[in-house]
Amino acid sequence: MLSGNYYIIQKLKNNYDKILMIGISGGGWATTILSALIPEIQNSYSFHSFFPKFFNINKYTRTQWEFVYSDIWKEYDYWDFYFLALFDNKNLYEREHHLIYNLKHKGFENYNDPYATKFKELVNLLKINKLKVTVFDKNKHEIDINFVEEYILNKLE
Repeated sequence: MLSGNYYIIQKLKNNYDKILMIGISGGGWATTILSALIPEIQNSYSFHSFFPKFFNINKYTRTQWEFVYSDIWKEYDYWDFYFLALFDNKNLYEREHHLIYNLKHKGFENYNDPYATKFKELVNLLKINKLKVTVFDKNKHEIDINFVEEYILNKLE
């Protein structure tokens, strides 16, 4: 599920000064995992992706292959990948990983409030300053273009 994007990024990474990755839902999952595996991705933005295991207790049943049948989740959690996404290829704490959720995400209630806000509060409490959680008061399953233009593209300038 990751190998195509992994191959493309590895093949092209030397052609760019800066690499950012943005994904939504399953693409947000891929963004989190790939940014943990490829330290040349400076900043990553995962829209409407998933929470760590302890936020999923008795909350919902995972139905997608990568969440049910992959043995990786027997040993690792999203926290592992969130943290790996923060360190560059020199093992310096230099990268940012962003997790973006909507409060009223219809059809994805398990990723709305109170979970999204509580997860943001936890990350803030832990003071992991390069792991950013943003929660919007919206109800759509989409990448917020205004956020991309205002927050991401302005950082490139």
